[in-house]
Amino acid sequence: MPSLRVRLQTELLDEPGWTWKFCHKKESIVSVLCGSFKGLNCSQMSKADEFLVRLDKWLHVARVFKTRSQAAQACAGGRVKVNGASAKPHRPIQREDRLEIEKEDWTRILIVKELRDKPVSKAEARTLYEDLTPPRPALDPLAALLRRPPVSRPRGSGRPTKKDRRVITKLMG
Repeated sequence: MPSLRVRLQTELLDEPGWTWKFCHKKESIVSVLCGSFKGLNCSQMSKADEFLVRLDKWLHVARVFKTRSQAAQACAGGRVKVNGASAKPHRPIQREDRLEIEKEDWTRILIVKELRDKPVSKAEARTLYEDLTPPRPALDPLAALLRRPPVSRPRGSGRPTKKDRRVITKLMG
């Protein structure tokens, strides 16, 4: 039986509008006809010769989140929207997609300009998107105090330590 590559080249090479892409998987090269095989663990291809990238992977490559797992948690938590709709981490994104990312009390708005699935330098990561985010709001000192958990001591735990007294006097003013 001929290999997948040979079968694809002989049977499907003559179809107009299709191009070949190569995916490296376990030290071997597998030819994948664009858009026709989704079962392989390769980036999905479109006829426009663009590959689709997972949302969590792109957010990590574009350095919006420090790790891919943080990006996936944000997507799963509903803090990332693609074109106005909540998106799961595995959702493929395309060029010109509008991403709204909620981080703490600030919403970032990004337009995807380039798709990458491999890590790039910090300077190059900024070219992957257009940032339409309004300036970050000034941090209200009262709001910062309210976000901090109150200092509470369990009854009967004894005298406060020197460190505890410093924290208490700092909070009291």
